[in-house]
Amino acid sequence: MSGWLAIDFALRRWTAWLRDPVALLLVIATLVTAALWAMAASNQRAELADAERQLRAEERARERTNETTRSLRAARLTPARARAVNDAIRRLNLPWEAILGALNDAATPQVALLSLDPDPTSGVVRLTAEARTVDAMLTFHRRVQGQPALAGAALAKHELLRGEAGQVRFVLEARWSAP
Repeated sequence: MSGWLAIDFALRRWTAWLRDPVALLLVIATLVTAALWAMAASNQRAELADAERQLRAEERARERTNETTRSLRAARLTPARARAVNDAIRRLNLPWEAILGALNDAATPQVALLSLDPDPTSGVVRLTAEARTVDAMLTFHRRVQGQPALAGAALAKHELLRGEAGQVRFVLEARWSAP
């Protein structure tokens, strides 16, 4: 009975293919192919990661460019804006020290200066003030006329205030002279 069933449970049976050169060559070829495929996949993953980083960098650069373009469009200088900027520059370049010094020298305790409105294009300063009496208003007017920095002071308007005995609000206009 020993001839019918030849079962070998030894471990050497499953390793028998290693002794066959064709089988061994196929196993080695399979392992080399798998290693090459894994290296190619790793290279593709690295290239994909580089491409994604470059895409994000380009998107950030495009966003910065778009923000710059939007801010430049918003800051575009229209004629009205240019006039406003030029007017502000002219107001800043007024001889403020001379004007305020002249008004300080002309000041009296009976007159309160309410507003000072210079017109840089015409060179005229418009003063709005209140005086306790008409005589105080006229005294202030004469004192402003006597200032070298403010030439040609003229009373443009005046009105008596109701409810205030003798109090008067007035407007003086004067030209300032260049320092």
